[in-house]
Amino acid sequence: MARLWPLSLVLIVLGTLLGAGYANSRPTTYTANARLAVGGSDIAAQAIPGFALASQEIASNYARFVSTAPTAQALPAGERGALVSTVASPIPSSNVILLEAKATSASVALDAARVAATSLAQQVNDAVDANDAARTLKSYTDVSAKVATAQTAHDQADRQVTHLINTLSVAEQADSPELAAAEKALAKATTTLSELTVQQTALGNRYQSEVNATPSQSRLSIVQTATAAGDDKTTRLERYGVLGLAAGFVVALLAAAGLDRRRSRRRAERTTQARDDLVDLGAEHVQPEHLRTPPPPSPVLPRR
Repeated sequence: MARLWPLSLVLIVLGTLLGAGYANSRPTTYTANARLAVGGSDIAAQAIPGFALASQEIASNYARFVSTAPTAQALPAGERGALVSTVASPIPSSNVILLEAKATSASVALDAARVAATSLAQQVNDAVDANDAARTLKSYTDVSAKVATAQTAHDQADRQVTHLINTLSVAEQADSPELAAAEKALAKATTTLSELTVQQTALGNRYQSEVNATPSQSRLSIVQTATAAGDDKTTRLERYGVLGLAAGFVVALLAAAGLDRRRSRRRAERTTQARDDLVDLGAEHVQPEHLRTPPPPSPVLPRR
């Protein structure tokens, strides 16, 4: 390659240009991100012992809820084809979730990040709020109304039994079907009232517990709305440019090696041809003994 440096340089530059041209021909992928926090900035939640480690684990679990397909379905039909991916991951040593959306359009990336963040927060908070104090209070109120109704039925059945006992004699009480039915109704009303009273007591205790310790430490809040995070133009150009440079270097190396091998083969062929020519030339001057022509005799000069 050093001997053929002009050719090597041309091939390397050509490979780099081809790689850069291919990078520019690829569609640009834009990235937008949003951040969500477990517990938000609730001071009371952060003061709970072990909240830091627990919130990190919760953030890791919540991040698994994010996927591309549901986000695409939530986008308008005209934007779904531009969405590339939507992923979320917890930021190490924190209760923050980083959500990233990638699309071939900057606006679609922003919309996808916003929709995914809102959907994740709503999904988590709805699950957390399933046991919140307001719903428990509503259940307690409903059960209390049933307890009042059951209490009224129990009091009526008790008065009916008392009335029959005071009216009938001891002998009549033993054979009275009306008294037996009243006592059976009283027993049923007592059982129903007891069951509803237990439910009312349990809901009351649960409501007091939820009021004193709200589930805000498990809720998700959006701490950073969807913002543009850049695109892959520069990195794509660098990546394919380096690949093109490497490919050009390999091609230049192979071309230089091939030309050098051809040159060596031609040089060897010329050397062999020259040696054969010398052998043929020597064969013409070296002839067998019987084919040699004797030299002419030397002339005899007369004596004076």
